[in-house]
Amino acid sequence: MPVQIVKSAIAGVIAHVAVVEGERVSREQAVMMIEIMKMEIAAEAPADGCVRSLFKRPGDTVEEGQPLFSLET
Repeated sequence: MPVQIVKSAIAGVIAHVAVVEGERVSREQAVMMIEIMKMEIAAEAPADGCVRSLFKRPGDTVEEGQPLFSLET
């Protein structure tokens, strides 16, 4: 099964992680919330699949383009 690496579209701080490794997710389901300037932006699953690895935890700073999680589709 192919694995996709989902990268951050924005720079910010991980506010919340909504899933655990190994959890099945649906397309457009929020996996992480990134806080930027008091707003939270969802990092969503691009397809149905299984979250294989979470590369960031709450409180971690991320830059645009950094890997957030991997998804097996």
